[in-house]
Amino acid sequence: MQRRDEISLLDAAELLEMPLETLGRLAEEGKVKSRRGAGEMYFVREEVESLRRRQIEEVRAAEAILR
Repeated sequence: MQRRDEISLLDAAELLEMPLETLGRLAEEGKVKSRRGAGEMYFVREEVESLRRRQIEEVRAAEAILR
C-alpha cells in the first residue's frame, strides 16, 4: 500500500520522463530511496522531487551555455 510520502514507480517514471528500467536500476544501486511492497516499488516523494529539480537545473544550465 502506498504511503502519503511515497510515489509509485510508474508515477515517478512519468514525472521524471525516465524509463522504468532506468529508475529501477537507480533504486537497486541505492541512488534513490525506495521500498518494495505488494509487488510494487515505491519511492520517497521528496527524493523524486529532488531528482526532478536537478533535471530542471541541468536543462537550464545547458540552455544558458547555448545562449
